[in-house]
Amino acid sequence: DLDWIALLLPRLPVQTRGRANGVLQLTGGDPQPSLDGNLEIEAGYFSISGQRATAGPLHGRLRFEGSQIVVERLVLDSGPGDASVSGGFGWSLSGFRDVDLSLRLDDFGFDQLGVVRSVLNGELNAKGRIEALDVTGRVALSNVRVSFPSAEDPVLKEIRVLNLPAQRGATSIQESGAQIAGIGAQSRVAVVISLPAGTWVRGMGLDAEVVGDVTVSKPPGEATSYAGVLEVTNGRYTLQGKRFELERSVAMFAGVGQPIPDLDIRAVRQVSREVKVTAHVRGPANAPTLE
Repeated sequence: DLDWIALLLPRLPVQTRGRANGVLQLTGGDPQPSLDGNLEIEAGYFSISGQRATAGPLHGRLRFEGSQIVVERLVLDSGPGDASVSGGFGWSLSGFRDVDLSLRLDDFGFDQLGVVRSVLNGELNAKGRIEALDVTGRVALSNVRVSFPSAEDPVLKEIRVLNLPAQRGATSIQESGAQIAGIGAQSRVAVVISLPAGTWVRGMGLDAEVVGDVTVSKPPGEATSYAGVLEVTNGRYTLQGKRFELERSVAMFAGVGQPIPDLDIRAVRQVSREVKVTAHVRGPANAPTLE
């Protein structure tokens, strides 16, 4: 039972539960004991104290070498595809240090209550102290579904995004306030979220191919910000049973806190040779206006 970790090392800022097998030898004492051996994790859950995010169920193998823990393999079993962690970090009775971990995503379906669901491919890297990690990387989304909640306009409450090629899994990411779950206030984040060609947005009358990149940034001690542009390369919009072709459609991210873009969507319908109707949707995605 992984609960023994919290009992043995009560000052470590980590909460654990699940099952593991192995042989460990603990010698020495405060402030830096030595822990040696191997641990096979069968179904483990880990979270940082004070944070909402929990990783699990996990299986894999950890190697303990005195004050260092080497992650030989650690695989997340919570969705389709593969999400694996490798690397290592140091430890003492007062906490973790010298973190150097990589998370690789291969067609991984990540689902946590939020606004985006997708299949993920890419890599994230975390280095430094646990309370001030340096997180970098690039993640590509496919088979995407996005919904932007709106209290002001229930009709435009949800936008769903789908990718035409068959993929496995689903992802969802939610931002609450200005901090990313599991990332400390003094951490630095620089991660690029990419929508490759072939990603289609569908829902509430919209049917469009969307491409672009959004950079998620957080300097130490500051709030998370989002910067980037998503553009429609092909698509249409149906309003009141009438089909409009999209002429210009851009979602621009340039804010702090919630990842809600400003929309600029222009759609036209050729009623006859002489008559053309234009619909223009502008404003924040959770409260747009129609002209």
